[in-house]
Amino acid sequence: MNEINTNYTIYLKVLTPVHIGGAQEKHLQNGLDFLLVKNKTWKINWENVYLTFEPDEVADAIISKRLDKLLENDIEDVAYETDDILSSTSEVKAFIRDGFGKAYIPGSSIKGAMKNWLYSAYDTNPRGTRNLFGNFDSDLFRFIKSGDCYMTEEVVLYPTKTFNLHKNKGKWEGGWKHKSQSFNNEPATNSYFKDIGFVTDYECFEVGDLGSFKLIIQNLSNSFKTKLYDDEIKKLEQKKSKIIKDFDKKKLDLQIDVITNGKNSLERFQTNTSIKGLFKEINSRIQKHIEREIVFFQNYTEAEYTQEIIDSFKNLKKDVTNLNENQCMLRLSSGSGFHGITGDYQFEDHVETGFWNNGKIKYKSRKIAFSSDQMYPMGFVLLSTIPIEKSEISISLEKKNQIQLKKTSEEKHPLQLETDVEMVDATDLKQGDIINAEITDKDKPYSKVKLMLSNYHFDLITDLSGLKNVYNTISIGQIVKCQINSFTKEGKIALVKYIE
Repeated sequence: MNEINTNYTIYLKVLTPVHIGGAQEKHLQNGLDFLLVKNKTWKINWENVYLTFEPDEVADAIISKRLDKLLENDIEDVAYETDDILSSTSEVKAFIRDGFGKAYIPGSSIKGAMKNWLYSAYDTNPRGTRNLFGNFDSDLFRFIKSGDCYMTEEVVLYPTKTFNLHKNKGKWEGGWKHKSQSFNNEPATNSYFKDIGFVTDYECFEVGDLGSFKLIIQNLSNSFKTKLYDDEIKKLEQKKSKIIKDFDKKKLDLQIDVITNGKNSLERFQTNTSIKGLFKEINSRIQKHIEREIVFFQNYTEAEYTQEIIDSFKNLKKDVTNLNENQCMLRLSSGSGFHGITGDYQFEDHVETGFWNNGKIKYKSRKIAFSSDQMYPMGFVLLSTIPIEKSEISISLEKKNQIQLKKTSEEKHPLQLETDVEMVDATDLKQGDIINAEITDKDKPYSKVKLMLSNYHFDLITDLSGLKNVYNTISIGQIVKCQINSFTKEGKIALVKYIE
């Protein structure tokens, strides 16, 4: 370790939906970014709005909160229908973005998560050791720097729901929260899962998304370490020897303890040979965290889809135990919960976690992201010093549990395979026209179709929306009817929507 700095390229893969929030005022708002019109959800295209309506007219509608009334007759021209938004909280939690509007995972979030989990590995005190990594000048993580992580894909929307504990006939049970509080003898939380009621949409990087960032570990010379730690401790000891009052001596003892903690943490970190030791320590705590979460949900299997959550955690446990020395699993940011966000060092298990001052038991809620066929604990990523293939790690997009969540909306009829499909002339097609297409790929939020068109001078493959309620009933190669949703500036069909 003769270099001043050791630089690493760290590759990141999303294992479960990851959301890192931006400013509150940048959340997507119902009535500004999306509208509920004609019992459908529409994302607003503001460029088209101002091409269709006068600015004063639009401003008045926003102020009076009647934008939906202004746009409803022209909604298909100024917005596009989406199946993504299930939110009942009237907003979409927006991902943090840079000055160019690009979503990214900040280096501070990665570094903060690393610090939390390493703290958990180093500290055995359930109340927490004061300044375990040192003071501002000598904190171990002052010498570890993480760059921002930009991903290869854009964020998508994941609906989330709160898994809560509630009392049923005097017994604690697991359940799903459907409203903020009980009303008319209807509990706010019960064992049944519904995809409406207290659902919040989050912009997330999707399972399987890839990115990379730079990590720098600064290697301190022996002379610098002596000056930073030993010399400072010596000064404080000399100062203490000249003080008579016990109170003032105790204050100096605290300062000495903090610097000593920093020195011990640095020595332990360097003994474990930089990044491989860092990864090993974090993995040990993440594995313990996952095991505790599994036990927690196994205690509350009366709630619907608890087993699917347990299966997701078991997949993650299998993954973390199979990682090599160049890889580490991390949990960070939104949805990681009280235990995850603190590095999970305070309690030996997640079931018996003590009491608040008012005597109420400290059972914590969990935020669970969901799709039509999966339940996800949020915030897990894989870090690696070697490039990651998209197919790696068992909880990837290619290996989902095939479950079907309960739907509260009306189910559409199963798709029927058509024969002798008519080719449509593309010459005069416009938004809203109906055409035929062949399913070529199933994915979320958009699948892919091959358009059944003649006289079309672009690639026939395009995105297909509207499959949420029939996703598990369609098959690749099936012919479906679609409505043209939007065009690119060049005239290519950018998006079509399934209708039957």
